[in-house]
Amino acid sequence: MIREERNALFLLLAFAAAAGLLYLLILQPGLERAQRPAGKRPVQAAPAAVPADNRPKAARRMVSLRAELRDAVTGVPLRAAQATVLDISDIAEPAVAVDESGLLCIEYLPPEITFGLQVACAGHVTRTFPRLRADAKEIIDLGLVTLAPLRRLHGLIGAPGGGPARDCAVSVFWLDADGASADPLRRAAHLAAALLAPPAASASAGEDGSFALEGLAAGAYAVYVVGKPHASALLTHVDVELDDCQLRIELQGGYPVQGRIAVAGAGPLAEGTVLLLEAGPPLARRLSAAYCRTDAAGFFAHHALSPRPHFVFVAGAPAASSGCGPFVFPYGEELALTAAQGLTAAGLVLDGNRLPVKNALVTAQGEAPGQVAVAAATDEKGRFLVSGLAQGVAELQVDAAGYALDRTRLEVRPPGAEVRVQLLPAGVLAGVVRDALGPLAGACVLAARPERCTIADAEGRYRLEGLPAGPVEIVAQAPGHASAPRRVEVRLHHENIQDFLLQPGGEIRILVNGPADLPVAGAEVLAVPVDDAGAPAPAAPRAAFTDSRGYARLARLPAGQRVALLAAAVPSRSWSRRSTALRASP
Repeated sequence: MIREERNALFLLLAFAAAAGLLYLLILQPGLERAQRPAGKRPVQAAPAAVPADNRPKAARRMVSLRAELRDAVTGVPLRAAQATVLDISDIAEPAVAVDESGLLCIEYLPPEITFGLQVACAGHVTRTFPRLRADAKEIIDLGLVTLAPLRRLHGLIGAPGGGPARDCAVSVFWLDADGASADPLRRAAHLAAALLAPPAASASAGEDGSFALEGLAAGAYAVYVVGKPHASALLTHVDVELDDCQLRIELQGGYPVQGRIAVAGAGPLAEGTVLLLEAGPPLARRLSAAYCRTDAAGFFAHHALSPRPHFVFVAGAPAASSGCGPFVFPYGEELALTAAQGLTAAGLVLDGNRLPVKNALVTAQGEAPGQVAVAAATDEKGRFLVSGLAQGVAELQVDAAGYALDRTRLEVRPPGAEVRVQLLPAGVLAGVVRDALGPLAGACVLAARPERCTIADAEGRYRLEGLPAGPVEIVAQAPGHASAPRRVEVRLHHENIQDFLLQPGGEIRILVNGPADLPVAGAEVLAVPVDDAGAPAPAAPRAAFTDSRGYARLARLPAGQRVALLAAAVPSRSWSRRSTALRASP
């Protein structure tokens, strides 16, 4: 009896152990899977480099991007840079990180898409890569990406008779390099197009007449200064190349002017813009200029203008953006002008696959003298509308990143013109800029038409994109070196190679004295290259302004180049020829 009870107890314990083992091995995992929501898997730890919440939801192969970010001049890693992936926000949320060595890492880019990348860093020019392709490669390696440092423009503004000019405003406008013309009205219209665009930067002068403009990219600017009761002044071409560029601007007196603008067939030009621009000589680097706004009756006025002849440019609907003149404003009287009525040009911009191209810059300018270029951008569907054109033949220029510049002539007639533009792939020019000592970091390589500019990296390498097929004028420049112009034949679907070897640049330092051998501040000095016979050479002239001690520095001249030095001081504007026997020395 006792033996049977013991056997039964052993059998019961064995059965309980077997049931527990069965539950642990089979039943418990099944219950956990049944209670888990559909489509979810156990969470695994994400790699340390990428936050887990940035991982894609779909389990598929993704693409990564790598780039090394450095300062274009010093080569220092840009650890504070920020990168933004463009045009894929509705597809995925990639993870972006920049480490202490300036290495940019972007993870989880969807494959087989085209996207853009924007890289920015405080104190540097923002750089954009508009068309990157995440193809079959798992890693997109951009290599070394350099950002050019921003420049600073500062100086002093003087009043007539000496002393600082107070309560002045200073604005700078980016200049297009292609503005040469033998016709004075065409030259003025080219400058007016830059001045009617939004300024690149603005600042107010202090009580001591000093001003400072920060965050400028290297290049050429027009500088406009206005302050009551003095006449406004315009420096037509200021090269901002060094990290710190200094000017001294002397304002002059003038008399008040007024006028009235009407539009043919439409009545007064209400709430329009009027630009008065002095009709100066071709090489003038300092002119008189004034901005005005018309009221509801088309009336405009300015507190002071120099007595010399001025062109008058108007902008604003319904007038055509154009100019005429020059005119001498009668003292105390109104100058009445009638502007042509503006027309429109509408159209569509497509690529080679007949897909719309968005954010393309469309610029139109009439071929008649005095016509001012007007611009618009394409929308999401590639459509654009340019207004303010005068009747007649106009040139339409379409510029889009990744495509060759397109130029089209069209006839503008009432009620307007329509055009369809198909863009072609752009050519690429690459190479290395060096001097006798090695690569030149921070050298500037630019194309004049179309205007393109890039900065060489720490190893002197550059890459210039968006060039049309055919001959293109290229020039390489670097501080302390002579400019090196080249004419390059660009082929499409091919990376064209052009290296530059820059020679030491010549420099001339000149002291400008006035009556009684006193130094003249703010005088303009022009160095015109000439041959041995004294005739002008093909090289471009160089200009500079004297500082408070009367000294001017003319740099980046070819070493040994024979030059003629010309100096002019406001308000006389009489050019004094100093010598044609000087040669620029390193």
